[in-house]
Amino acid sequence: MSSVDENTEPRSTFRLRFSLLALFIFVTLVCLLLAWWVQPNRVVATALFRVSSTQPTILGDDSGRPHDEHEYEVFKNTQLALLKSDFVLTAALRKPGVASLPTLETKADQIEWLERHLEVDFQQDSEILQIRLRGTESQTSDLVRIVDAVAKAYIDEVLYKEKTRQLTTRDMLARSLQNLNQEIANKTEEYLQIAQESEGGRDEVLHEVDVNRLKLIDAEIMRLESDKTLRQSDQQEKVQLVDQRISELREQRVVLEKKILARSFSFPGTQLNMFKLQIKKRQRLANELSAKLERLEIEQNAPSRIEQLQPAVASPAD
Repeated sequence: MSSVDENTEPRSTFRLRFSLLALFIFVTLVCLLLAWWVQPNRVVATALFRVSSTQPTILGDDSGRPHDEHEYEVFKNTQLALLKSDFVLTAALRKPGVASLPTLETKADQIEWLERHLEVDFQQDSEILQIRLRGTESQTSDLVRIVDAVAKAYIDEVLYKEKTRQLTTRDMLARSLQNLNQEIANKTEEYLQIAQESEGGRDEVLHEVDVNRLKLIDAEIMRLESDKTLRQSDQQEKVQLVDQRISELREQRVVLEKKILARSFSFPGTQLNMFKLQIKKRQRLANELSAKLERLEIEQNAPSRIEQLQPAVASPAD
């Protein structure tokens, strides 16, 4: 009888332990089921942009433009960094009513919270840039407004300001080109006026006369110097007269040289050449400015490389 009792006792203990384990597992499953049942649904708000791999042309055909993979990667990474930059997120929070939304108003550092929770990436290495923010179903309205605010801040602070910068550059180039063309017109008018005034050849004749006079003075000085050397036996008075004449001729020579040098700067041929060089130089610069201005205007009229495809839309989270 005692042997039967000894065998029965371990079995009872095993059954009790098994029952307790089964009860624990059952309770755990029930708790997990209840937790899953009461867990709020998760949603994600998403806004989409397209970031073209090349700058679109006016005709919308960029097939002939080379695609630089490295440049495009740098460009994409730049947009991702800009989207999560302080100045864009600050601009988003300044949108009316955004900072006071229930999802944000309790956050001590709203910019830091946005930077950590905002998801910005490209869908499967495509041209589609997505801005996402996740939360519960009860936060759907807040999530949509926040993502839309970030998208609008990105447009205002990055895309619009880049357009504004291009317009400012274009206006500066246009003003510079206008001033340069006016200078060219003024120089051309002066050039024509000088050319008309020099038709009689008066300045050329005077210049030639002075040059010939200079040659005669040089010849006379050389003759007198030679005569003085050859006639050392002449009277001292005659030698002094020769020296005086040579001195006078040298003074005349200095004055004449100054006149010739001064006239060379106002001589029509020289002045006209100077005007020609100045006009050519300015015209070359004007052509370069005109080409740059034309390229800027084409870029301004071309479709934007970045465009918004979709405002924020909420959908069930994965």
